[in-house]
Amino acid sequence: MSDWVKPQTVVGTNSELEHEKPSADDIAEYIRAFYHGLDVKVLHDHCVLTRCRLSSSKSRQADNRGHVDLVINNGTPTRIDFRASGDGVAKGQLNLSHMLDGLLANVPKDAFAVVLLTHFDLYEDEEDDFCAGRAFGGSRICIVSTFRYNPVLDEHNNVDHAHSWPASHCQVYVNGLWEKDEPELKGRHKEFDPAVMIHCNNTSDAPLAAAVAASRGILWPTTPADWNGFWLTRVCRTAAHELGHCVGMGHCVYYACMMQSTANIADDVRQPPYLCPVCEAKVAYTIRGEAVKSSRNMELRLNLEAQWVVEAHRRMRDYCEERSHIGMLKAYGAWSAARLKQIESQREKNDVEVIVIDSD
Repeated sequence: MSDWVKPQTVVGTNSELEHEKPSADDIAEYIRAFYHGLDVKVLHDHCVLTRCRLSSSKSRQADNRGHVDLVINNGTPTRIDFRASGDGVAKGQLNLSHMLDGLLANVPKDAFAVVLLTHFDLYEDEEDDFCAGRAFGGSRICIVSTFRYNPVLDEHNNVDHAHSWPASHCQVYVNGLWEKDEPELKGRHKEFDPAVMIHCNNTSDAPLAAAVAASRGILWPTTPADWNGFWLTRVCRTAAHELGHCVGMGHCVYYACMMQSTANIADDVRQPPYLCPVCEAKVAYTIRGEAVKSSRNMELRLNLEAQWVVEAHRRMRDYCEERSHIGMLKAYGAWSAARLKQIESQREKNDVEVIVIDSD
């Protein structure tokens, strides 16, 4: 099954490169920074796939269907169905629902949540071409696959590196996508609302403007290290997203946010890596505020949550600055630094109070 982790269909100038798969340790470092305050541990060599067997049905054998056993921490084997991918990209895909069933039966007693990382391609049901990640939020388990994020598939997936986040906010680019996907809807709304537009030259202190400025000339990977970093950040963002469901968040419908739903791999790289204020408040409550909920001290809870927001942005800023050779992280670091300045500026305003004395 070792050849299943290598895409069968690769095209483009990047297809001849051998990329380094994102490691669990590197992804854990990202999660430690993003979900500041959670203790993140990596359990190596706890999962084994054994006894690969093809189906006894000749028709199912033609589709490379069968099952394997997933053994976690030497526990009871869980049957995992597999098939060949319908689009020909993967020689074998594993059923993610079965994988999560196996994980659910082996969640450590002291774990708040568990992320299962795999390099195999995944599918959820017969209608799926593939699935890069899924969470059972109520059970606090999730699975993430690195397979579809392999840069050798970028041309196959129509990934536009030049317009990956934060350049995905470009007005001309968004206009073009809108025209292509929803021409009738766009026809009823001729122009964007100027109130929601950011002019980077005039609002350079805005976090998004800072991210755009930092990303110029570095979003498109050129070296093997760049491609490896690009692969890593995409998987990290998905891991943080799926873990977000375990923290209690659904798909975000409010603002640009890491918790937005994603339609495909091309759409995935356009999504921001940060949380919007609504989802950020939910995480702050889960990590800090919930601990003092029983005390009924609202002021203490809000102060702890506000403190966590600042600490989390500092951690992400520092994490990104240490890895600023990666385009998305350089932009994210600039965004985090600018967001911190906004928060500190707002705090200073809140510390100044005006007392009006009526002379009458």
